[in-house]
Amino acid sequence: MFSSTPPPSAADQHASASGAPAPGSGRLWVLYNPPADQWDAFVAAHPSGHFLQSSTWLEFKARQGGQALRVGIMRDGQLVAGGGMLLRDLALGWRMAYLPRGPVCDFADDAVCWTLRNALDRAARARRAIALTYEPHQLPSIALAARLTWLGLRPARPVQPRSTVVVDLTPSPEEIAARQKHKTRYNTRLSARRGVVVAQAEDEDEVRAWCTLMAVTAARDSFAAYPAEYYLEAWRVFRAAGRGTLFLARHEGHLLAGILVTVFGREAIYLYGASGNEERRLMPNNLLQWEALLWARDRGAQSYDMWGIPDTAAPDEPLRGVARFKEGWGGQVVRYAGAFDRVYHPLLYRLHTRALPAARRLPSRARSLLRRGHAAPAGAHDDDGGEDGPGGN
Repeated sequence: MFSSTPPPSAADQHASASGAPAPGSGRLWVLYNPPADQWDAFVAAHPSGHFLQSSTWLEFKARQGGQALRVGIMRDGQLVAGGGMLLRDLALGWRMAYLPRGPVCDFADDAVCWTLRNALDRAARARRAIALTYEPHQLPSIALAARLTWLGLRPARPVQPRSTVVVDLTPSPEEIAARQKHKTRYNTRLSARRGVVVAQAEDEDEVRAWCTLMAVTAARDSFAAYPAEYYLEAWRVFRAAGRGTLFLARHEGHLLAGILVTVFGREAIYLYGASGNEERRLMPNNLLQWEALLWARDRGAQSYDMWGIPDTAAPDEPLRGVARFKEGWGGQVVRYAGAFDRVYHPLLYRLHTRALPAARRLPSRARSLLRRGHAAPAGAHDDDGGEDGPGGN
């Protein structure tokens, strides 16, 4: 039976045995699995907070197998830092631990960083993790790199898309549209004129219909999609929490495309999308994204993350069409700091990250494309405004 909030281990209990210090003392202390509402309020308000650190995302990923754990650092009764940790099983009882877009903390605060690092170490080691991957929601800087080195971390391969396009939602809808490229605005209006209608999914049958489009998309664009139940469970969890919805585009009752979008704090994120092979000339993805932008803005979001573009702008980049589509929405290209590993068992870590992947690697071009597609950001490989695929989480 999975648990999104497993009970504290013996090491966790020992670390917190002294209990909370007296109010007003200013002392830092560790709280394992803070209440979800307290945790989410802290993450949503923090400058480096992100939906992937929310209790909603952690619960959803725990339902896919493994465990999730929230590690909070408290001061005077308030959360001041934290890390939402996911644990994935390996062979022989070992695990890999991961902080998706985390931890959430002020890296300039020595005491907080050190206390959080130690608490995360205890939690990960107690659960037989060979390493813990940090992937902070931070921009790269010399200061951040120095701080992560001081904390004993080494650069690692990113899990989430390192580069993305973020659209500013604070202006009026008219100003947002004016910032878009001409082709983007034209295709959005064209879609509406040709009778495409966008609405939110209301039941599981509609979501399952969209999942069939995901299978079509995966076959067309050569990536390995998740099973339909994964996307269905994502919709269930996000919708129940009031943090996400599935937008569907239809023409004369026929389902053409859909995108799953979340809102958490001040940020909206386009996570997953899929489209069929028919009527692509109707540009349903343009109208979908525009309606999602307006929905997110109405819900208080100040930015809309298009969720991933290639790190390179080379003309021969297979995902260059993804970047062109997303850059057309007038957003800013953002590149995050990337991932960093805290290694606990060097030999097992080297085996997991180097030897085993090398042994399993096949030389075929087809396998290379499949592997790349599975890690690719949401988006199609075409240039016509088609925009679908896995969010790479």
